[in-house]
Amino acid sequence: RRYERLCAPLRGDCADVVSQRAFAAAAIERAPDLPVLHTLHLPPLSEDVVAAARATRAPLATVSEAAARLWAGRAGLDLMVLRNGVPDGSGADDPGVDDPVAPIALIAGRIAPEKGTDTAIRVARRAGRGVCAVGDAYDVTYHATAVEPLLAPREWLGPLPRGGLRALIARSAVLVLAVRRGEAFGLVGAGARVRGWQGVGDRRGGAGE
Repeated sequence: RRYERLCAPLRGDCADVVSQRAFAAAAIERAPDLPVLHTLHLPPLSEDVVAAARATRAPLATVSEAAARLWAGRAGLDLMVLRNGVPDGSGADDPGVDDPVAPIALIAGRIAPEKGTDTAIRVARRAGRGVCAVGDAYDVTYHATAVEPLLAPREWLGPLPRGGLRALIARSAVLVLAVRRGEAFGLVGAGARVRGWQGVGDRRGGAGE
């Protein structure tokens, strides 16, 4: 019903194109008569989304070459690639040239097993760096049992607004990305990369791109 309420007014607006970015079967199924481009942000993990993507005649895109290969292999779909946009590095919240860089490893993103927060903390410790973790505890059990015991007081800041996170990345020695499941496109890593900030990770998913 929600997707139908979203689509109904668009039918009378004569839009040239509608960019649809929700990863849900209903979002695809409710828009057969719209000039729509569906961007699939996740790998083909959901059978109902795969079925809806196969059935639609609308153009489809995904956000990395790695995700496109998964969709081709598992769903038989040839998707174009439209990478996510990130700020261009000219943000006013970046630190000044004289602001010191702290010798810490920053771990940013939601705290959940697939993000590998505990692995990132261990990597930072082995490299002799202090730790600063930023993000919501999406999986409270994982946070309580696997992450919190590895952190000293005040090493977890919780969530920050994007401007604050960018400034913190700029003041940190390195950003650690230890994602266990190959992400289609990691915004935190891309945002750091476009500013020339230091980051470490592996080539799972779209990270290598």
